[in-house]
Amino acid sequence: MVMSLKRVVDWTVRITVVVGLVISGFLYTDYQDFVECQAEYSNNLNIRTRTLAEANQSVANSLDRIEVTSGILWDAVAANTAKPGSVPREQVLENFNNYRQAIRDYNTSRTEFKERQAQYPLPPPPEETCG
Repeated sequence: MVMSLKRVVDWTVRITVVVGLVISGFLYTDYQDFVECQAEYSNNLNIRTRTLAEANQSVANSLDRIEVTSGILWDAVAANTAKPGSVPREQVLENFNNYRQAIRDYNTSRTEFKERQAQYPLPPPPEETCG
């Protein structure tokens, strides 16, 4: 009887070890899948952030150009108001055309920014995709 009890305990330990190893394998696989999902989410978010930052910089540069060209234009207008003819009409028209081009460039950069936003939407949070 002692011998058979020893065998039962021995087999119980072996079965418990095997079941533990199988469960560990499943847990490890689930953990690896979760880590890979988190890495993919992080990578996609990084790509989106960098792409939109570049596009946003173009918008900011366009706004800066609007500020500069409008300042130059209004300085010429103010100078001509204070002293008519002090700035040649051709120069005022060139300043105005530069200002209009700056506005067109801004509108183009805003359109490109919106297109990039549509191309790179915010990915769903990891809680929804990595669960």
